[in-house]
Amino acid sequence: MSCDDVHDLLPLFAGDELPETACEYVEGHVAVCGACARELDQYREARSARATLREPAVPAGGWR
Repeated sequence: MSCDDVHDLLPLFAGDELPETACEYVEGHVAVCGACARELDQYREARSARATLREPAVPAGGWR
């Protein structure tokens, strides 16, 4: 797989949303491609940060 192919799969891979066969390709590529490995780390960090976000509480009567 080329970087272009893997690039489109990285967000899905970071979220465990790829079939196993595609995961194997991505894992093999990021093992030898530092640029894609760094991009994968960024997607994982972003997902982790997003998981900590919460919606603000709406004050009573705020929906009127």
